[in-house]
Amino acid sequence: MSNIQTVRAVLFTSLLFPALCSMAETPSPEDIHVSNWLAFLETSDFNHNPISCHAVVIHKNWALTTSDCVPKPLSEITIQKPSVQKIMLRFSAESNQKYDQVEVSDVRRPSTYHTSQPVLLKLKSPLNPPFPTLSFKTHSWFDGLEGRYPLWTVYYLERMKRPSHLLVSRPEINVFSHPVKIKDQSDCIPRVKGLDWKICSIPEGFGEVLSSDFQRGSVLLDENFAVTGLGYELDQKNTTMEMNYFMPLGLSPFVRFIKEHTGIDKPRETKQMKNFSEL
Repeated sequence: MSNIQTVRAVLFTSLLFPALCSMAETPSPEDIHVSNWLAFLETSDFNHNPISCHAVVIHKNWALTTSDCVPKPLSEITIQKPSVQKIMLRFSAESNQKYDQVEVSDVRRPSTYHTSQPVLLKLKSPLNPPFPTLSFKTHSWFDGLEGRYPLWTVYYLERMKRPSHLLVSRPEINVFSHPVKIKDQSDCIPRVKGLDWKICSIPEGFGEVLSSDFQRGSVLLDENFAVTGLGYELDQKNTTMEMNYFMPLGLSPFVRFIKEHTGIDKPRETKQMKNFSEL
């Protein structure tokens, strides 16, 4: 190679390398979109009990999470002096929300009991759209997969651990995605029948299952980028490390519960067939 060609190659590489680094560090449009409505759920005892949890903002006044993230206080179960637990939703730096954090003023739970159930959080301050589309796929939809494994995506957040008070400083929160394949109900182990069925997923390719550190309330998006389930942890005595589990929004009591409180209508679902789709 001549000296001139060598100089040109060095100049080209020096110009290209920063551009490639910049591209690698730039969040994808999907990540930025999700960051507008996926929040890190934090309670006032987070510094002493640092559990990773998520909430999905589905309405300007409401967010959705799971009972794993907001268990009933002891005062609601036993006759004790009511305990005050502050709940805060924090957003990543990519979010275009007008607040980087918003406090929860009220917690609403469905009247029916399930292993894991949705919990609605009333927000003290209204938030801006966009909000996600909710998908209420039923048990029969997953039964109809018949050995096919649609490729969906799990989104979750990681809060960088650093000493800070709940209401003082803004921690660094990063958005991550995790491709998964959805299993039909006959291949979902352990099998949970009736009104307490769950969505099961396995990693795509040679990936690993999502760590329990990020599973609670993580959001499962279908092929249309609609929220179909929220992550939860099975009982340690009745679980497997080969799958992740998600609470489906399509359970009838959950659909009614979400609609009655938020006014969000249940959308028409597309029934997946072997070679075509029909409403």
